Amino acid sequence: GEAESLASVTKPEDQSLTLNLRFPGQYHDQESGLYYNYFRTYDPSKGRYTQSDPIGLMGGVNTFGYVAGNPLSSYDPYGLVMWTGTYRTGGFAAPGGATVAYFDLVSECVSGMKSTASVLYVGPTIGLGLEVSGAEGNIAFIMHRDDLSPWEFQGVAGVYSASIMGFGVSRIVLGNAFQRPVDEPRGFTIEIGAAVSLGSSTLTDFSYSSCGCGT
Repeated sequence: GEAESLASVTKPEDQSLTLNLRFPGQYHDQESGLYYNYFRTYDPSKGRYTQSDPIGLMGGVNTFGYVAGNPLSSYDPYGLVMWTGTYRTGGFAAPGGATVAYFDLVSECVSGMKSTASVLYVGPTIGLGLEVSGAEGNIAFIMHRDDLSPWEFQGVAGVYSASIMGFGVSRIVLGNAFQRPVDEPRGFTIEIGAAVSLGSSTLTDFSYSSCGCGT
């Protein structure tokens, strides 16, 4: 059928085969119209879960929300741990240069524990038109894991950035962590262009602490 936002699906009238599996790994219950997500059940007609988030307020103020209410830009295929924090980045590319970025991140609460991670990214940059750029702001990452693993930020990493008339956008991968949209970066740019950087990320510091979420 035709997929819509918030996992709603329009069923064709001539459909003879019923497939209850939905993206991302949901199971559709035809009798109730709900979607089974292992930990919780999702109601596409309301765009929210029918049970509160088991991690409590650590996942956000709205404990019934689905990907922060923004399924067109965000996704959470496995219901995994999200890391949020801040970043600072700077670099130059005309046409070749370098990008350096630093990230301070904290995880959601998992089984009564949370983790922090400080990550340094360094990599060569190839760009078109963009000579000098820098940005700072809020950022979020998800990993394909359901536990606290700050070392997963290490490894092959990449940064894509583009700027037009002072407005910029970027997408970042750090090891096995993938950026999800939070807001647009605050920063500065000179010239109009785009840049791609492929390098490595290093975990410079991490810690664990109790968060008392009880899950």
